[in-house]
Amino acid sequence: KNFRKSLDTLGIETAGEISYRDHYNFSVKDVKEIEKKFEESNAEIILTTEKDFVKIEKICSKEFSDKLYVLKI
Repeated sequence: KNFRKSLDTLGIETAGEISYRDHYNFSVKDVKEIEKKFEESNAEIILTTEKDFVKIEKICSKEFSDKLYVLKI
């Protein structure tokens, strides 16, 4: 909720949203789903929290990680 609230406060428009519970352990399947939704949305970047960035970056491709950006909350 804090992440969404921060986006709204900053006036950041999103092309889509996928929410996971706090302390979620991302799988390769999750990352592939995020990649697919990203490609379908024609978005420019993927915005995530610092905690999730660290987890996702460990299991995604270099090409995908180049599209990941962090919103510090």
